[in-house]
Amino acid sequence: MEPPLKRTEWAERHVEEFLGQALLTAINKLSGQREGFTYQAAYFDSRDWVFLLCASKGTPRPEVLNRMGLLMRGALAFYKKANCTVVIDRDGESYEIGVSRPGFQPTPSDLALGDQYFARLRFTVAPLSVV
Repeated sequence: MEPPLKRTEWAERHVEEFLGQALLTAINKLSGQREGFTYQAAYFDSRDWVFLLCASKGTPRPEVLNRMGLLMRGALAFYKKANCTVVIDRDGESYEIGVSRPGFQPTPSDLALGDQYFARLRFTVAPLSVV
């Protein structure tokens, strides 16, 4: 019999499952398409971190990397977080992963990117609670 999980281990496991499901949702949005780019944002009130789960199809790598930077800056500014991790599935063959640098201070153009990319996203609250 396995020992019981500590509260933090339990929470981490559920956060990982939640983020994995969000990435699969982004990937599935492009199924049946020859090209496209889609993204979702996820953050937790208890963490100073925003996660971007993205998928691309038929998009050249330089464009994927450019979008990663724009989305990361916009997400940090829009969600008022200090840290960001971006995971992009590329054509179901590889991943691009980016992590923000410490000390990010948003500029007016970062705030504009945030409004452009995140203000119109549908918002869903999914409580993850430890019992």
